[in-house]
Amino acid sequence: MKGCGMGLKLKHVVGVSVVAGVVGFGYELGYGEIDVVRSPRAGALAAAPNRARLVTNVRTALANGQLSAALSAADELGERYPQDPQAQLNRGYAYRAAGRDLEGFDGWAMLRVIAGQRDIEELQGSRQLNALYMRGWSRRGMGEIASSRADFRRIAETTEASLGIAWGEDGERPAVIEGMGALLAYNLACYWGAAGDVERSLVYWGVSVEGGYLENEVIEGWWMVDPDFEDVRDDPRFLEIAERGGD
Repeated sequence: MKGCGMGLKLKHVVGVSVVAGVVGFGYELGYGEIDVVRSPRAGALAAAPNRARLVTNVRTALANGQLSAALSAADELGERYPQDPQAQLNRGYAYRAAGRDLEGFDGWAMLRVIAGQRDIEELQGSRQLNALYMRGWSRRGMGEIASSRADFRRIAETTEASLGIAWGEDGERPAVIEGMGALLAYNLACYWGAAGDVERSLVYWGVSVEGGYLENEVIEGWWMVDPDFEDVRDDPRFLEIAERGGD
C-alpha cells in the first residue's frame, strides 16, 4: 500500500470485485509527465507534473522525512486538482505529518464535500468502499475519530467478508489469511489500523511482511509514515515485525 502506487489504482490485484477498486494509497507504475521542479528537461518540454507524479512526490518526500518538499508538492497538488479526492487526501497527509492540521483543514473539508457528492449507501462494491475511505479520512482529519473509525471498520469487514475471512469470537486468527498476498494483507492491516483495531492490524501486517511486502514496496519506507498506521506505529510490535521480516 501503500496504504495504502502512479495511476493510483490498487496496491494489489485480486479476483474479488468488491476489493478490486478500493483505493486510497495504492500505486501503479507508469510514465507520467516530467516534474518541472525536479527535471531541467521539463521546462524545455513545457511539461507539467500530473496528479500521479505529484502524489508520488508528496509520498516520497514524506517517506524521506522531507516535510518542506512534501508540503510544496501537496500545495501544488491541491491547487491543480482541487476537485480530485486523491489530491485532497494526499495534501491532508502532508499537513498532518507536518503537525499543521489547522492549515490543512480546508483540504479535509473539501474531501468531505467530494466524498458526499453521492449518497454512499447508493453506491455499490468498490465505489462504495472508496467513498467510505475518503469520508473516513475526511472525518479523521476534521477530528471526528469515532465516526472515522466506523467507516474504516466497515471497509475492513466488507473486504474480509468478500474473501470469506471470519475471526473467531475469541479473536482467533483465521487460517485462511496465512496464504494471503502481501499487498492484500497490507491493505487490510491499513484498514484495521485506521479503524483503531491494533491487534488485527498487526496480524495482517505480519502476514504482509512475511509475504515479502518490504522487498517490493513502490515507495521505499512508506510503511513507516503511512497515515493509516497512526494508531499502530507506537506499538513496539509494529517495528519488531518489520525487523524480523528484514532478517
